[in-house]
Amino acid sequence: MRPLPSPAMTRPLHVLLALCLCLGVALLAPAANAAGGGGGVGFGGGSDGGVGVGPKTPVSKKGKKKAKKKRAANGRTLVGIADQTGATFSDPLFTQLGVKNARLNLAWDALDYDWQVAELDDWMARAHAAGVQPLVVFSQSRVKGRTRILPTPAQYGSMLDRLRARYPYLNEFAGWNEMNYPGQPTYKNPRAVAQYYKVLRTKCVGCQILPGSLLDNPNLVPWTQQLRKEIKKLRQPDPQLWGLHNYSDVNRLRDTSTQKLLQTVKGKIWLTETGGVVRATSPTASRYPQGAAFAGKVTSYILGTLAKQNPRIARTYLYEWKAPEGDVSWDSGLVSPQDTTRPAYEVVKAYVQTGKVARR
Repeated sequence: MRPLPSPAMTRPLHVLLALCLCLGVALLAPAANAAGGGGGVGFGGGSDGGVGVGPKTPVSKKGKKKAKKKRAANGRTLVGIADQTGATFSDPLFTQLGVKNARLNLAWDALDYDWQVAELDDWMARAHAAGVQPLVVFSQSRVKGRTRILPTPAQYGSMLDRLRARYPYLNEFAGWNEMNYPGQPTYKNPRAVAQYYKVLRTKCVGCQILPGSLLDNPNLVPWTQQLRKEIKKLRQPDPQLWGLHNYSDVNRLRDTSTQKLLQTVKGKIWLTETGGVVRATSPTASRYPQGAAFAGKVTSYILGTLAKQNPRIARTYLYEWKAPEGDVSWDSGLVSPQDTTRPAYEVVKAYVQTGKVARR
C-alpha cells in the first residue's frame, strides 16, 4: 500500500505544479551551463554546434563517421614560417600575423663553430621572446669539406644533449632535412636516419618527433618505405608525424606527390617547407609559373584546397619570410626586399586571423 498523503500533499494541485517547475529549472541550470560554457573557440579548434537541454537524437555509426569526416574536412592547418633569420620575429609585419610556429634548418655540427652559435643564439632568443615555438630540423654541415659527413648516433646524441641544455624549451625535432634528396648525405642511407630517429625518441621523451622531411622527388615512396623498414629493424614504432616539402606539387596546383605520401604512411603530415615560388633558376623550379601574383595563388591553394582535401596535413610552414636582395636563385618570400607585402602575405594574414582563404 502507498503511504497516506502528508498535509503538504493536500495543497491545491496548481501550487504543487509551480513548486515542481521551479525546482526543475534550478536543477537543470547548472547542467546546462556546464555543457554550454567554455567561451569562444581558438584557432585550430572546432565545435559540435549548440548544446540543448533535451535528449539528443540517436546517431548511427554511419552518421557519426560521416560527421567526423565532415569536421576533418573543415579543419584548418596550423600555419608556421620556415625561415633562417632571427630578425623575422621582431618585424612588425610578422608580429601582425599572429603566427606562433617557426621551422629552423640547423646544421648538425652548428654548436662546434662560434659564428654559427652566434647566429643560433640570436634566432632562438628572438623567437622565444616573440612566443614562437621552434621546430628544429637537422641537416648537413655548412662547413666546406664536411657537407657529406654524417654524424654517428653517438655524435648525434651528444649534439642533441648540448642543444637542449642550451635551449631547454625545445621540444619539436625532425631527424634530417630533405633526407631523400641527392644533395644530402642521407640520400643512400635511410638506416642512418632511422638511427637518428631512435636517438631523438630515446633522449627526448614526450617531444614531437619527425624522422625527417622528405622532398617530393620521384623516389619519395620507395625511400619512405625503406626508411620505415629500417625503423622497424631498430624496434622503434612507426612514425605518426612526417615532414614533406612539396614544391613540385603546389606550384603546379596539384597534390599528386602529397597524396602518394599520405597513402604510404600513417599519422599526420607537416609541410615543413612549402610555398609559391616568385623566382627560381634551378632546372626543376624554373619550369614553374612564377611571379608574386602566382605565388599568392599557390598560397591560396595550399591553405584552401590542399588543406581541406587532405585533412591529415596538420601543419604548414611557408618558406620564406623576406625575399633576399639582388639577383638570387630562389625567392619565395611573403615580403619583398623593400619590406612591402606580397599577395601571399595577404592570403596568410587572412587565413591566420579568420581561418578562411579569401577568394582571389
